[in-house]
Amino acid sequence: MTSRLQGIRWLVVLSMLAATTPRAFAGQAWEVEVHGGGLIATNPTQGTISTPPPNAPVPLFPLQPNFTIEPVPSWFFGDGAALVSGALPPRLGAGIVSLEPVFTSRFVERRSSGSVGVRIGRSLSRRFGAEFSLDRASGQLAVLPHDIDRVTASEASFLATWNALLGLGPTIGGQAVNADLRADEKRGSQLITTGTMLINVFSSGTVHPYFAAGAGYIGARDGGPSVALTGNYRFVFPVAPQIPSIAVIQVDQTDTVTIRSTAKNAVTGVIGGGLKYALSDRWGVRVDVRDHINRDVVRTTVTAVPASASSGGGTLSLGFASGQFLVFSASQGVISTLSASVHEFQTFTGTGIVNQVNASVGLFWRF
Repeated sequence: MTSRLQGIRWLVVLSMLAATTPRAFAGQAWEVEVHGGGLIATNPTQGTISTPPPNAPVPLFPLQPNFTIEPVPSWFFGDGAALVSGALPPRLGAGIVSLEPVFTSRFVERRSSGSVGVRIGRSLSRRFGAEFSLDRASGQLAVLPHDIDRVTASEASFLATWNALLGLGPTIGGQAVNADLRADEKRGSQLITTGTMLINVFSSGTVHPYFAAGAGYIGARDGGPSVALTGNYRFVFPVAPQIPSIAVIQVDQTDTVTIRSTAKNAVTGVIGGGLKYALSDRWGVRVDVRDHINRDVVRTTVTAVPASASSGGGTLSLGFASGQFLVFSASQGVISTLSASVHEFQTFTGTGIVNQVNASVGLFWRF
């Protein structure tokens, strides 16, 4: 009997509290909100890999089809790296540190960052609502530190390898080898547009917890980060230009490789929840957490475009004890070993799932 009386008393108390609690949002159907917070992104590593295919052998001289060479787009990766590294005796301990592990990977990560945005919502019933959200996430794509380390190592290896290679020939003089690394390590932001349905857990009262589900579109902005590695070597052949039977060739070749990462636009799903707290009939605050789920849209590309400023009108073929030979041409119609090119070749395509969790606090007004 006592417990029954206590139950009746609690029911009376709750009824009195419900009667005295202000009915928030009475009659207002629309809602406008501004909010800010932080976005945390995951960075999957899964993806498909592709490398630039080797070039077919071509005749070195038009009238000698049996004497062929394989043109390469760069000494920094692929057959070019293997060729120039194999030309050196093992005792010298030099060789090109290939860039392939860099451009056949995701290469970048999405940094966690702040976010700001607006929402426009409408109540459909006491239980359901719909809203449109626009958020700007400032988190940039950033080149991974270990990839920067490998590019730096490749730069140093170019200097060591070509200095050693040109030092093997007593008839080569005036050699100068240079390398330069330029990195745009951070770039890119996102504009996230979503439409969601809200399901209110409580249909009345000052506090409104809810679940949210919907879909949207993530627009990539401001491009993506990149690294550009440039190597140059210059030398003269022969050292003694007074020999009349041999033309003086001034070799000047530049090897440039650019690795770039971009994030494409993406369709995303949205799930989350939060709660609204009424400060008055029209004003309130909201705490909201949403996970944006979509496929990884990061792509890595490589571009290699060599250039030559060689002069003298001749062609020089350097052979080495390893059986390798390199061709440097200053004549029209005769190609050099370093003469092919690669333009924006896609080497990595992300295939994982990305989660971007946006936690925000906002102030809204109902009308």
